Amino acid sequence: MDAGIPEEEIAFIHTADSEAKKKELFSKVRVGQVRVLLGSTAKMGAGTNVQDRLIALHDLDCPWRPSDLQQRLGRIVRQGNENEEVEIYRYVTEGTFDAYLY
Repeated sequence: MDAGIPEEEIAFIHTADSEAKKKELFSKVRVGQVRVLLGSTAKMGAGTNVQDRLIALHDLDCPWRPSDLQQRLGRIVRQGNENEEVEIYRYVTEGTFDAYLY
């Protein structure tokens, strides 16, 4: 919103509490009506196919299993994404085990 993105173009996967709502949300992401989608690996991992217009992935936490990071990466770096280059951001707190791990 402060960055100029209208509120209706920002969505949170956890509000899609039925398969119909999830399907509608994913459709909006694929066509660009939703530009920012927030969610967890559990909710947006396997079976999430919204890669068409994705440009960036922000990892806000550090999962313990490398397969979870691979699953996240697989949502954006995949066939069907119109963008040849994407940005991957990982955030950690300095001085923590996460910073050491990553």
